Amino acid sequence: MAKPVFLLKKLFFDEVEKLKGESGGGMVSCHAHLDRAFTVNEENWEQSKVSMEEKWKLVNEIRQKNAADPEMMKERVRGVLEMMIEQGISFFHTHVDADLNTDLKVVHAMNELKVEYKDRIALSFAAHPTQGFLNEDGTDHDSRKIEIFEKACDLCDLVGGLPSADRGLASGGGLEKHMDVIFGIAKNLGKDLDVHIDQENNPYEKDTEKLIEKVREHGWEGRTNFLHCISVAAQVKSDRTRIIAGLKDVGANVIVCPTVAVAMRQHDDKMAPLHNSIAPVPEMVEGGVNVSIGLDNISDVYDPDSSGVLWDEVRLMAVACRYYEPEMLAKIATVNGYKIFNK
Repeated sequence: MAKPVFLLKKLFFDEVEKLKGESGGGMVSCHAHLDRAFTVNEENWEQSKVSMEEKWKLVNEIRQKNAADPEMMKERVRGVLEMMIEQGISFFHTHVDADLNTDLKVVHAMNELKVEYKDRIALSFAAHPTQGFLNEDGTDHDSRKIEIFEKACDLCDLVGGLPSADRGLASGGGLEKHMDVIFGIAKNLGKDLDVHIDQENNPYEKDTEKLIEKVREHGWEGRTNFLHCISVAAQVKSDRTRIIAGLKDVGANVIVCPTVAVAMRQHDDKMAPLHNSIAPVPEMVEGGVNVSIGLDNISDVYDPDSSGVLWDEVRLMAVACRYYEPEMLAKIATVNGYKIFNK
């Protein structure tokens, strides 16, 4: 009896095979938090049910454990890297926590793994300012946080960003000031930016447009990755069209992470055009924006149901966006990501 064929999967991997010569030999995952992968357990399971903003504070314990025992973290990450290699990923980019809890210990440990695995999978890192840059009372930036973050960025390939972490600046403008800090560091070090933006699936969140403006202001066209852009899908069509044109104009790379995106809490108290909780990928592709894909959180408190399998992300993106184009899906999972990090 003939074995049934899952045609979409077959067509996708057929296209991936054709593109291997342009993507470093396989698939490319453009976003993750590898140092926290597979850290959800029975003790912290309940933490996975709270809001994203609450989780930013709750993961301090995980970061402290990673910094206290880097060898334990490295052993766990080795298992994840073996998963990536087994499924055919040849290039893997991840954010690495860098704050007052971790100092530079996690970054150093991850760089050791980069050397250890250099002949099996190419790794790329962005320093991640999980705590943001605000001081304890939210009245100003904490220079210690910025200092340790810049040192971490110097040891990494890209400069990360989480502008919404500083939205609570008492005097206002925290999001824009966070952007100015990371652009300043990127320019000082001559490195590209990798920025979490518009994660809330909220029609009133318009941070993608603010980041586009900052790219122009700082002259960082073609050197800024926009991670998620979920709230763009919550805008009316005319606004989406304008935003997508802006993304193309500044040479933005948009990285989507479908499982995390779809898992975002829904705002049932707000009105928006009907849409799924994910960036409008077909519109972005049609508008000439370079779109790629990543795994993001893998079985941690942010996303306890993520499998760490890139095909699962591709399939969910196809479903959530109603985008059944095997050739383009394969490009999103290979060459579109590879060219971001291999210029």
